[in-house]
Amino acid sequence: MSTIVNLAFVAAGGAIGSCLRDRLSSVAAFSGTKGLGIFLCNVIGCFVIGLLYALSQKWDIAPQWRAFIFTGLLGGFTTFSSYSLDAMLLWQSGNLAHGLWYVIGTNAAGLSAAAIGLFGTSQVLKLV
Repeated sequence: MSTIVNLAFVAAGGAIGSCLRDRLSSVAAFSGTKGLGIFLCNVIGCFVIGLLYALSQKWDIAPQWRAFIFTGLLGGFTTFSSYSLDAMLLWQSGNLAHGLWYVIGTNAAGLSAAAIGLFGTSQVLKLV
């Protein structure tokens, strides 16, 4: 399969997943609970990626459809699902320590990067 075909499948899945995330977030916003939409996307996406990955181990799924579903659709819906699957696969393979550091490191680095981006930019904007 060519790279351009693979990218087309990823892009199509990503567009659908992103639209689904937007709609779920919009519906959840009516509850008035901040973050509920993304929380639901993350939980639903994690369940679906686990379910589909298990099924994909039983059935032969063409590489372009794996790209569409796992990278595109679920990646557009929530990247947290891919992160969660990676952690589970590390643990399942007996790599508990690596999996634990992956979870701790990803959360610590991600929150730190968001804080630096947010507060650093805020400080720079105050100077301008």
